[in-house]
Amino acid sequence: MGCIAYSFRSLSYREEIKVKKASARSFLGFFFILIGIYFVFKIMGVVNLSVWSGFKTFWPIGVILAGIALLFKSRFMAFVFLLITVLIGAVYVTDMFEVGDLRKTNLEVPALEGDKTVDLLLNYGAGNMDIRKGDEYYLISNIIETNDKEDPTLEYERTGSDVDIFMGRQGGVAVWKQIKDSWDITLSPNIVYDVEIDYGAADMNFNMTGLVVKNLQIDSGATSTKLLFSNYPTKAQIATGASTLNLMFPEGSGVMIDVDGGAISTNFNGFSKKDGVYYSDDYESDKSNIEIKIDAGASTINAGFY
Repeated sequence: MGCIAYSFRSLSYREEIKVKKASARSFLGFFFILIGIYFVFKIMGVVNLSVWSGFKTFWPIGVILAGIALLFKSRFMAFVFLLITVLIGAVYVTDMFEVGDLRKTNLEVPALEGDKTVDLLLNYGAGNMDIRKGDEYYLISNIIETNDKEDPTLEYERTGSDVDIFMGRQGGVAVWKQIKDSWDITLSPNIVYDVEIDYGAADMNFNMTGLVVKNLQIDSGATSTKLLFSNYPTKAQIATGASTLNLMFPEGSGVMIDVDGGAISTNFNGFSKKDGVYYSDDYESDKSNIEIKIDAGASTINAGFY
C-alpha cells in the first residue's frame, strides 16, 4: 500500500509540474502575441504609445513584485514579473533606434517691445550647429534639418523684460540608420544674451560679431568648436573633452584665458603667460575685458585675433 501511495503521490507531482509548464507556455505565448500586436499597430500608425514613458517611472514595480513572489516561494511568478520588466525595456530600446524622414522645420521666438535680456539654453547632441546674428524681429530663429523621430522642443517664458528660452533635441540613438541633424540659429542684435549650450559630438560655430553676449557657458564632448567673439566684454566658461577649440577675438581687445586640465595643446598668438594664465597685450585688469575659463582634457586649443 505504501508503494502504491508513493506512486500516486509521484504521479500527482508530475502532473502538477506539467500543469505549471503548460501555464507558463500559455502565458508567454499570450504575452508575445500582445507584444506582436503592439508593434503591428505601431507600424501602421494606429497607436502612438510611448512604452518608455510609463516604464521609466514604474519599472521598479516589476522588481518588487518579483521579490514578493520569491517570498511566497513562487519562482515561476518571479520569473514572469522579471521577464515582463525586461521585455518592456526591450520595447523602449527599439523605440530609441527609430528615426524619421529627413525634413526641414523652423522654430522661432518673436521679439516684443520691451524685451531686453534673454537667458538661452540650447541642448543639442551630435550634428552641426551654427549660431550668428539675425534680424531684430526674432529673439531666436532656428532653421533645422533633421531626421530625428521628434522635432526639437521649444519653450519660453517672459518675466518683465527678461525672456527664458529653452530649445532641445528629442531624438534617440540611431543604429540601423544614420541620424542627420543641423541647426542654423540666428539671434537678435538688440538683446543682451546669457547663453548656455550643452552638446555632444558636434561641429559648433558661434559667431558673436554684431551680438551682445554677456555670459557664455559651454559643456561639450568630443567636438570641433569655433567661437568668434565681438568687442562686447563676454565672460565665458567652457568644459570640453577630446576636442579642438578655436577662439578668435577682435584685434586690440583685452582677453584673459585661464586653462585647466590635462593633455592640452595650446597655440595662443598675441598672448603672454603669467602665473598659468594667458593675457593679451591689450588686457587691463581695471577695464572690461573678454574673460574665458576653460576646463579641458586631451584637447587642442587655438587662440588668435582677426
